[in-house]
Amino acid sequence: MRTLTLAALPVWALFWVMTALPGVLYLLYVHRRKRTRIDTLLQTLQGLGLSEVYMRSRHRPEYSRWANGNNRDQRFREVVLEDFATSLRHWDFLFPVAVVTVLSAVGWGTTLSFTGSVLALGGTVKTIPAAFYWGFLGAYVANVGVLIDKFNHYELSPMLYHRTYQRLFVSTTAAYLLGQTLRDAFTPLVAFGIGLLPYQDLWNMLSKRASKAFGSPEVAATPPECDLSNIQGLGDPNVRQNLIELNISTVQALAMQDPIDLFFRTSYPLRTIVDWIDRAILYCYLGAKTKDLCARGINGAIEMGGLLELSEKTPVKIYHDGKADTEDLTKDLLELDMQKLYSQIAEAAGLKYEELLHLSYNLYYDPMVDTLYDLWGRN
Repeated sequence: MRTLTLAALPVWALFWVMTALPGVLYLLYVHRRKRTRIDTLLQTLQGLGLSEVYMRSRHRPEYSRWANGNNRDQRFREVVLEDFATSLRHWDFLFPVAVVTVLSAVGWGTTLSFTGSVLALGGTVKTIPAAFYWGFLGAYVANVGVLIDKFNHYELSPMLYHRTYQRLFVSTTAAYLLGQTLRDAFTPLVAFGIGLLPYQDLWNMLSKRASKAFGSPEVAATPPECDLSNIQGLGDPNVRQNLIELNISTVQALAMQDPIDLFFRTSYPLRTIVDWIDRAILYCYLGAKTKDLCARGINGAIEMGGLLELSEKTPVKIYHDGKADTEDLTKDLLELDMQKLYSQIAEAAGLKYEELLHLSYNLYYDPMVDTLYDLWGRN
């Protein structure tokens, strides 16, 4: 057993700080950041007059009693607090945070070359290649960066910690295997880079290599036509990764989301979420043709459904200070050649005239599109 010397104190301090950091971030989040996140949610929901929408969609059995009762604002606040507490239960965090802490301890103990003092593993450090250390460091640095970013954006979740320990394990293991096959000056740099790779990207890469080695056909994790990057506004891979962590990995999955629920689970503005879902619904119908429609003023399902009102010379509502106003549009719309407009849009969408009318009809009376339209007008 090694004795603790004054020179070893900084090393021990670094070990304990780095090992405890993921858990400390969780504790700080629960006891300090969570309240700010809840207040922001309440201000948005109540400021936009969405209390009733929220209660109907998430607490329908209790809605009638709440709507007819006294102290509605107070009860609404209590309900939101209860919902948020349910989504951030300590028990849900316990396992993933514990696993992350243990893996961090093993990784840092090995990397700092005093694992024998901490975990009584004796001389095993000498048998582990340097690629293991560098792979662990890359994964740890990347994980801490993600955790701090999520902490600042009020988005720490049990799923994120599950992803964290998966990344530590998979990335470090991949780097270790690399160290067994490569032995040159660039091995540490490559191992560190493997650790920095997003977990899903690394997993897909390893799966493809394994499929190729065994002669199995490669199957894309997400078909290109279903990828979230097809939706305008989701070009940032970090934003897409945030949605993937919520099990929203395809355009179709996004189109089926409850906008209020997604707003509740993320820190993105409600209007941004509504816009994503609106575009995703239209993409489910027309695919890549939606890009051609953007130049013609059709960005999502709301605009496509609005064509039905235009065909009747009834302008889609615009909002000023929260009130519907159509007077400014009436004159121009009366002079609009709808036959020509429909023909141009049908051509861009790759549809026949009658097919476009049918699509517009379906979207106009679609309950989800109607909900999105209502939420959009409130912002």
